[in-house]
Amino acid sequence: MANWRENLEKLRILIDGEQSSDVSENIIKAQENKSASEIFLQKLLNSVEALLKQEIVRIPNTNKAYVPEKILVFMSAEADKDLRDDKRRFFEQSLSVLILERAREMSGNLELTSKKIAVEILVNAVLTDDEIEVKVSSDNETAKSKTIEFVRSAEKIDLNGTLEDVGTIDDFDTYVGILYRVELWQTGKKLNEIPIIQRKNTIGRDDAEKIANLRLPTENRKISRTHAEINLDENNEIWVTSLHKNPTIVSGKPIRNGEKAKLEANGEIQIYDFTLKLKFAE
Repeated sequence: MANWRENLEKLRILIDGEQSSDVSENIIKAQENKSASEIFLQKLLNSVEALLKQEIVRIPNTNKAYVPEKILVFMSAEADKDLRDDKRRFFEQSLSVLILERAREMSGNLELTSKKIAVEILVNAVLTDDEIEVKVSSDNETAKSKTIEFVRSAEKIDLNGTLEDVGTIDDFDTYVGILYRVELWQTGKKLNEIPIIQRKNTIGRDDAEKIANLRLPTENRKISRTHAEINLDENNEIWVTSLHKNPTIVSGKPIRNGEKAKLEANGEIQIYDFTLKLKFAE
């Protein structure tokens, strides 16, 4: 156990970039020549540790300290391209071990409420380049996040498609880069700007099921989980289809379940107090 903790501390020092008198020359030399993966792992660790400092708290009248059971780490779609499954698992496992050790250090002699802190690395296409976002979750709880995420729509997967022996499914939506961006506004305030890489995307209320591609951070149940659909056709024209009887307003015209309307130049999509503005590259 002592040797394991000693090796873990060396790894922590390497990742943090600290130089201690008892760190071997080889460790220092390796620290000075960090790979891109080591630098990225350091950034992940720093982001998770910052959240941990906010979350860890002593429970009154006990000798225990609360720590979250699970932490979700969101990275950009761009950063995720270089993260193979084996490297993702290594990063998740390394972060889980390192963060648990940090929690023990922070809590002193207090007993932690969780014996293990799981870390899961996910994609949030709202983020750009090397941005990182961390959230608290647990095995039986949805991530506490109001961020609109971009996720592949279930209807893009052909359930009757042929699976190859390596588990690959047919490609129905080849990635060709960012087609356009959606600015999300609520009551006159810009909330976010989302890059769109698929021609067909659904809009809906964000909830535990997380059905729509573009999810609106609201508890307004007048907005359906699949309220409308945006489609960029082969002529590069934008069509909006209503998927619910409650209205979707397209370029000032309300449409309802099954109806569709063309989004005119500089037009907007309104769903109650949300406004979606589409921006194409010049």
